[in-house]
Amino acid sequence: MVDQRFPREARVLRRPEFDAVFGEGRSRADDAIIVYARPRPGGGGPRLGLVVGRKFGNAVFRNAWKRRFREAFRRRRGDLPDAHDFVVLPRGPGITPSAAEAEQHLVKLARDAAKFYAKRGAKRGAKERRAR
Repeated sequence: MVDQRFPREARVLRRPEFDAVFGEGRSRADDAIIVYARPRPGGGGPRLGLVVGRKFGNAVFRNAWKRRFREAFRRRRGDLPDAHDFVVLPRGPGITPSAAEAEQHLVKLARDAAKFYAKRGAKRGAKERRAR
């Protein structure tokens, strides 16, 4: 049975970790969420970071949205690619999928983003693109 807790080591916590996922990771999106994925050197299980800005709704909405996706991650962590950091954002204001939909969106997009990263590699930064 898969451990269904959400321990500290299963979370993307620090600003540099988020910056690395946004800067180098690859993303996939659907109508509800955007998922960024980046392989993590050193292995380990998947980690999750959630970003929900004020433009997406009030604090009640933002916290409910985060609870929904933390729960989806806890329940489906075993279905996600190992040794990856995932950062999840809502696609638009006021969109909160049901618990089952959140699990489906998270697993599908996390797998797709990890495959896309494996196929295309790290995203080049703006400076690298201008230098070419």
